[in-house]
Amino acid sequence: MSQLGSAAHPSSATPLQSGQAGAGSWIVEQIGAVDKGAVSISLRHDATGERLLVDVCRKGSANAPASSRHFDLFLANAGQGQAPTPRHHVEAVRALAGHLDRHVRAVPATLQTQDTRLAEQVDLHRTNDDFAAA
Repeated sequence: MSQLGSAAHPSSATPLQSGQAGAGSWIVEQIGAVDKGAVSISLRHDATGERLLVDVCRKGSANAPASSRHFDLFLANAGQGQAPTPRHHVEAVRALAGHLDRHVRAVPATLQTQDTRLAEQVDLHRTNDDFAAA
């Protein structure tokens, strides 16, 4: 299990609720270890099979589509801010942030803010994403 711990991983019987009643739910498929200052969480929509990759960073950066008490969450969709993020993607990330608020109490020491990650990792890039749900 990742450094966020098993509490970050809801059981398959407890899907993340993203405000789309009757339209299916997002399920946490995988939680990675801290890599390049973030934890990657893979989500899958149970009705459509669509997948999202979310980078969970230490709280303290601007322009996160979702934040919890301890974390800023960013979609790792390789869009580079060229198109608005679909509303249902933002809702899924916000649902994940709520889940983290309820279940994760400690921040891994090696987790970085998104700003620090971007400054230290030359292979990461900044975006100017226009969140459709904002």
